[in-house]
Amino acid sequence: DPRNRDVLSGRRNPANNFKNQVVMTNFIYQLRSNLLLSLEYRRLWTTYATGKGRNDHYNFGIGYLF
Repeated sequence: DPRNRDVLSGRRNPANNFKNQVVMTNFIYQLRSNLLLSLEYRRLWTTYATGKGRNDHYNFGIGYLF
């Protein structure tokens, strides 16, 4: 929603409390002396006037040291 009508209505009514919460973890494993593997997980919760929303995000990365 590029116009953010739901967020602006919450600012006018103090009974609507909106918030974002994030939990994140990252794991890096050195497979060899020059090769890294990384796994990341992130969960985002958003509270709107109409209810709650949740989003899960996963990342996988490979790194090479030279």
